[in-house]
Amino acid sequence: MKRILYLYLFCAHSLAFSQEERPKKFISQQIGTLGFGLEYNHGFTNRFSLRGNINYFQLNQKITYSNTVLFEKYRLFRIAGIGVIADWRFLENVPNWKVSAGLYLVSRKASETRDYIYVNEDFTEDLGRLSIEFSAFPVNPYVGFLYGNFKSTKPITYSIEFGTLFHGQPKVEFTGTGRIEQTTQQVDIIRDNVKNYMFYPVLNFKLNYKLK
Repeated sequence: MKRILYLYLFCAHSLAFSQEERPKKFISQQIGTLGFGLEYNHGFTNRFSLRGNINYFQLNQKITYSNTVLFEKYRLFRIAGIGVIADWRFLENVPNWKVSAGLYLVSRKASETRDYIYVNEDFTEDLGRLSIEFSAFPVNPYVGFLYGNFKSTKPITYSIEFGTLFHGQPKVEFTGTGRIEQTTQQVDIIRDNVKNYMFYPVLNFKLNYKLK
């Protein structure tokens, strides 16, 4: 009788442990510096998981200003990407922290266009247009940290991700037309000013939905 009781207690303890430690799967919604996105997280072991995500954000802005010269300014910022990331729980007794590394394929563009018009009581003159565009290499390695309540038994959990993408030295294109076209000769100065901006910060807040 005692043997049967010990066997029962051992099996019950093993079953409870396996249920608690079973790798989890999530579908997540996220918002942050990469825009709005969806993510799938697949746990392979208790300490290692892989996730894939897709993100998108776009901002358009138009500003009109009039003094002696009327100018219209058009701004665009767009980022879209897909990523594959590995997460590792590097401390056995600290389940809420993970270190992350992966690769993103990113389409990133920041541009501004200005139209200049000289305005007088007697006449107006189109002075031309200036356009500047910043872009970067699309394949970006990623490193970061992930924090969340991963041990929670609730169906919805949260996590916060912070890290950085490496995209190399930004590319600059500066073009112009009309009388102000000569301003584009300063493109080398602009390239020198932005040459050290080789990293893109990543900060994401996630809501995770557990899959059974």
